[in-house]
Amino acid sequence: MRKIFLFIFILLIVSSFTGKQVKWTAIGDSITYLNEHPEETENRVTKGYMTRVIEKLPQISYVNKGYNGWTASRVAGEIDNLGIVSSDVYTVFLGTNDWWSGLPLGTLNDYIENTGNKTFNGSCRIIINKLHRLNKKAKIVLYYSLTIM
Repeated sequence: MRKIFLFIFILLIVSSFTGKQVKWTAIGDSITYLNEHPEETENRVTKGYMTRVIEKLPQISYVNKGYNGWTASRVAGEIDNLGIVSSDVYTVFLGTNDWWSGLPLGTLNDYIENTGNKTFNGSCRIIINKLHRLNKKAKIVLYYSLTIM
């Protein structure tokens, strides 16, 4: 629940300063994808986090770019083919599938040196670069669900 409040807080700040409709693109794995597909959870999920946010902040509209079962590496590898468009705010909610699939976390250098999508950190760089190319002024909220052992 605290994660929802964090999203709402960030989006509220962005929308309150602009006074206009805010376009939000949510990029992620099944947690994002299932917002529009509750039947795939046998309706155990009745409302996803995006729906909950826009109920509280009607000046925000969103585009769901969630992909069931995808890893950060796969999103990074397909980033130019996903139809992601310029938005005011992007959220990136990835990591769970990377962890169980064994994608290496990598190092800070993978991010800094833009080494590609063979590590989680390298994949993050590719995704963030794409979002910056679409809108340099956009706010990017990263939420990565990783378990470090």
